[in-house]
Amino acid sequence: MIKTRWVDAAVITTAVLLLLTVCSCGRGADRDQNKKRPDAREGTTSAVSSDSVTILLAGADSLTVFELLRNSHHVKYKSTATGVFVTAIDSVQNGNGVCWIYSVNDTMPAIACDKSFTTHGDTVKWHFRKVGK
Repeated sequence: MIKTRWVDAAVITTAVLLLLTVCSCGRGADRDQNKKRPDAREGTTSAVSSDSVTILLAGADSLTVFELLRNSHHVKYKSTATGVFVTAIDSVQNGNGVCWIYSVNDTMPAIACDKSFTTHGDTVKWHFRKVGK
């Protein structure tokens, strides 16, 4: 019975992560009306529009997207069977249909951020968006 519950939880978690990724595909490009401002942390920039906050990070050889984020921002997260799910960045928390989703070189990977490795020259973006936007 316990094994069945764990498997059910893993399947549901995987489905939710894939849904978030699929709903966000094609929306990684910044909009022209975004106002970019330098972030206080070196190597990051934030952009604000009516439906999104975007944090830009420079990729580094052999570091995961999650490690890059934790090196430059305060991060809250949950560990799941499929990997890490970010719940807040710099006190901006998921909720009301809005959550943190990442892209690498304007592509939304279908894996958790702690499983996605970067290389020098990659551009990592964290988007705070409504699901489906």
